Amino acid sequence: MPQPAWWIEALELERRDELAAAEQKVQDALPHLGCYAQLAHLYELRLQRKLAEGDRAAAEEAARRSNGWMRIMASGATSGGEGLALSAEADEHEARLDRLLQAG
Repeated sequence: MPQPAWWIEALELERRDELAAAEQKVQDALPHLGCYAQLAHLYELRLQRKLAEGDRAAAEEAARRSNGWMRIMASGATSGGEGLALSAEADEHEARLDRLLQAG
């Protein structure tokens, strides 16, 4: 399935370490709560790439940012049930990234 142009552009900006511009590209394309999950994914991909490159410090920073975006998404919940579900999703995300870092 083809990826949208804005996502391809965001990935390219991230690869060039233009992180603020990459984040803005995603936020402009997805003006809703889902943009935070997409930003978390952007940084998860960065984490994986940085681990493959042997850059542990950059991978850890990418994990921190990814987890931060998931927490922001959870904080945007409009009900208790939604907040609980999004917080659980953020917890699972953080645990998965921790496993990636431990394996890398």
